[in-house]
Amino acid sequence: MLFKSNSRLGNLILVAIAVFAAVSLSRMGLAYAQIQRLHTRIVELERQDSIRKGINAAIRDQYQSIGRIREKAEEKFTDLQLKYGGLVDRGGSVFSFRSVPSIQIEEESPPIIFRVIVPEGRTVWLRYGVFPSNNDIVKNPHMFRSADGLAKGTAFQHEGVFQHLLPTGPHLISIRCEIGVKVPIEVLLDDRRILSTVYESGFFTYYGRDQAYQHEQGDREVGQRLPWLFSSEMYPQTNSEASFEPAPHACSIWLSEDKLDVAPFPH
Repeated sequence: MLFKSNSRLGNLILVAIAVFAAVSLSRMGLAYAQIQRLHTRIVELERQDSIRKGINAAIRDQYQSIGRIREKAEEKFTDLQLKYGGLVDRGGSVFSFRSVPSIQIEEESPPIIFRVIVPEGRTVWLRYGVFPSNNDIVKNPHMFRSADGLAKGTAFQHEGVFQHLLPTGPHLISIRCEIGVKVPIEVLLDDRRILSTVYESGFFTYYGRDQAYQHEQGDREVGQRLPWLFSSEMYPQTNSEASFEPAPHACSIWLSEDKLDVAPFPH
């Protein structure tokens, strides 16, 4: 009996050892399989990372190439501006002007650019005014003679007529507008901002601009009218429907030698 008991006990121990070994082997197999999956995943991630780095490098090279092309294009356009937008100084008391080609940079609208030469001894004013949009004065602002009766309470930040005295010599006049809930209106003299105002109706607003096109040099002797340069009607999108009715007021920018008692440009 003792021998049989010991034999059974030994068998139980052997079975337990076998079961333990089987379980251990099974766990080892699962662990190994998991390790293999992790290894495969790491290899895949490394491959994807290598592809991603290659794509990023290719994109970076493309951006650099585009940047170089853009720089060359801008340099070429600058040459064209000088060729087709230059002025010859006539001397004496002759005021000269012409339009200068411009291009769109990134998302901004292209500026409207004029080149002028102001001779010594002539008083030339650059003027900005807000007028009723249905009035001929918008495109013929030289008709303006007095600030009396100008509208108040418009959507323009600065109402009325304003002026800036142009210094003697050659200059670039740049005019820029942008659509939006606020429509900025800016004027630069060479690289200096001399006018900064805004149209704000509370609605997203488009604008329709009209400008002087002087592709060849224009010359004005003393006593000849200096040119109108720019006017803009505003089109606020009132209501939910697309509305393209012009706002009741518009703005104009022009050159003049007429004497007027008005305020300097706001900026």
